[in-house]
Amino acid sequence: MCFCLGGEALDECGLRYLLAMRLHTCLLTSLPPLYRMQLLHQGLSTCHFAWAFHSEAEEEMLNMIPAMQRGDPQWSELRAVGVGWWIRNINTLRRMVEKVGKAAFQRNNDPLDAALFYLAMKKKAVLWGLFR
Repeated sequence: MCFCLGGEALDECGLRYLLAMRLHTCLLTSLPPLYRMQLLHQGLSTCHFAWAFHSEAEEEMLNMIPAMQRGDPQWSELRAVGVGWWIRNINTLRRMVEKVGKAAFQRNNDPLDAALFYLAMKKKAVLWGLFR
């Protein structure tokens, strides 16, 4: 079974993950500070990461993450939604890490902020260019 959300097609596993992620995001914006801190500390459950892992629509799920939609992805936000656990396609992973590295550099124009991401992708020439 396939579901369409805003032009993106998700399977049942992807939809379960997306609903859990959106509920988590909504609660983070609406709860009082004390409960918000507890929810931030808990994060999403690993069972939701398992649903995302079994989905065939990882590219679509990645595009529906609020940090990726804003165009300013931060590793802390992506880690909170478990991206490292469910992206299986190496090309998708490389594109995502490159976007995170580019956004990290553009935030402060500091190459050290992006160094880890570019070194992880073995792009030391790009990193060398940022230091010039």
